[in-house]
Amino acid sequence: YKQRVGIAQTILHRPEIVILDEPTVGLDPHSVKEVREFILKLKDNHTILLSSHQLHEISLVCDEITIIAKGNIIQSGSIKEINESLHRDKEIQILLRQANENFYEAIKSLEAFDRIETEESEEGIRFKLHPKNDEDLRSMLVKMSVDNNVELLELVTKEESLEDLFLKAVNEYA
Repeated sequence: YKQRVGIAQTILHRPEIVILDEPTVGLDPHSVKEVREFILKLKDNHTILLSSHQLHEISLVCDEITIIAKGNIIQSGSIKEINESLHRDKEIQILLRQANENFYEAIKSLEAFDRIETEESEEGIRFKLHPKNDEDLRSMLVKMSVDNNVELLELVTKEESLEDLFLKAVNEYA
């Protein structure tokens, strides 16, 4: 309740800019969600400067971020812009019960991927595909699995989290 009272006191005089330092630290998940929703409502009428080490929370409420290391600004902009400047690594994973030679040949013939990795396990064969660009390739991969008569068990697109981007930016700065 102290966090909520502190935020309420801050906006009582309708400031143009609201500065929040770690507003969700020490809160239970229910309270974190309430504070997050409150911050999102504040964005309509205030500029919010939010400092936090909870990068997942930052990604849920912020339009733009600034990454600071050793007192220096090393990245600033929208999450998308920072993704692009750090050459994000997007990955599409497909899990097949098993793959046949036709499927292997079809996937290798595609020029849409920088890198293709495979892993075999008890659950099947997992392909880790690293696309060259942001083109949505999921429907093509589903069609390819149907055309080549392979059982598709899972198709997942994975992108780097804000935590991954933060660590990459700080490591490049060091």
